[in-house]
Amino acid sequence: MPYARAASHDPQDIISGWRGTCSTKHELLAALLAEAGLRSTVMACTQEIRPPAHAPAELLALTGGQAVVDVHNYLIVHAPQGDMTVDATAPGGP
Repeated sequence: MPYARAASHDPQDIISGWRGTCSTKHELLAALLAEAGLRSTVMACTQEIRPPAHAPAELLALTGGQAVVDVHNYLIVHAPQGDMTVDATAPGGP
């Protein structure tokens, strides 16, 4: 899935460049929460994933069918009620 990172973490740069990567979506959400007076921390975790046999041929060719490391981003929102984990990576998803 082709995408490019924004030139900076400035919200206007991200929005004007339409750079909707997972990490920049979390940066935008963190900025929005900060405007509302909530502190948050952008987190990243890695996991090893193996493409399934029914994956697109292009993906299987790229990975050789071997496991690859994926990075997943999320926020920890430090709310008055306690910390919450928030994921902003799938707009329109379930």
